[in-house]
Amino acid sequence: MCRPRASHFLDQIAEMCTIKAAEDRMGLDGVRSDIAMMRTPDGHSKLELTKYHTPAVSDAEPRNPPPNTLGLHRVMFAVHDIDDTIARLRAHGAELLGEVAQYENIFRLCNLRGPAGIIVALAEQIG
Repeated sequence: MCRPRASHFLDQIAEMCTIKAAEDRMGLDGVRSDIAMMRTPDGHSKLELTKYHTPAVSDAEPRNPPPNTLGLHRVMFAVHDIDDTIARLRAHGAELLGEVAQYENIFRLCNLRGPAGIIVALAEQIG
């Protein structure tokens, strides 16, 4: 299992190789991926780019494609209270994919699908 560094928590997420928490939050089995983090010019935000190696890439045809489908359809946000954020997004038609997963005592992570089909990933630092 990958061990996160003590740096900023989104950098730590980038170091989480294939762990059960990643599989649980995405609803996929056997996840293997590379993750790159890009900082915005103002230094206040980051953008996560993910390349999935397994499971096999899905065709982009389904209305609600799985997280490893080619194309831009997923964005991740750092939040202070993941449960509150989930509740507020559900009120606007979002549905939880998989379950909220906990990575050790460091993060709680999840994916939701919005009404337009875009996947919104949430990360809450807990430790």
